Amino acid sequence: MFSTLVAATLVALVSADGIPDFVVPGKCAKVANQDKFDLRKYSGRWYQTQIIDNAYQPFTRCIHSNYDYSDSDYGFKVTTAGFSPSNEYLRMQGKIYPTKDFPAAHAH
Repeated sequence: MFSTLVAATLVALVSADGIPDFVVPGKCAKVANQDKFDLRKYSGRWYQTQIIDNAYQPFTRCIHSNYDYSDSDYGFKVTTAGFSPSNEYLRMQGKIYPTKDFPAAHAH
C-alpha cells in the first residue's frame, strides 16, 4: 500500500511540472521579419483569454495588460494586472523593447 502511494505521488508531481498538452514535438516555425513593422500599433489594452499554469505568473483570472509606447526608447512600459487564486488584485510593471538580438521586426 505504501509503495503504491509513493508511486502515485511521484506520478502526480512529475505530471504537475510537465509540458502542457498543447505542446507537440516538431520543428520551430520559420518566422520572417515584417517589412515596415510599426510597434506603435501594438499600444493599448490587451486581455488574456486563456492561461496555462505557470508558477511565475501570479494572476489566474481577469488578466489584462496596458502597453504604453515610448518614442524615446522605441519600446513599451507594460502594466499587467489581474486576480490571484486568493482573489487578491495584483499589478506588475515593466518595460519591453527591441534589442540588437531581437529587433522590432521580431515583435508580434
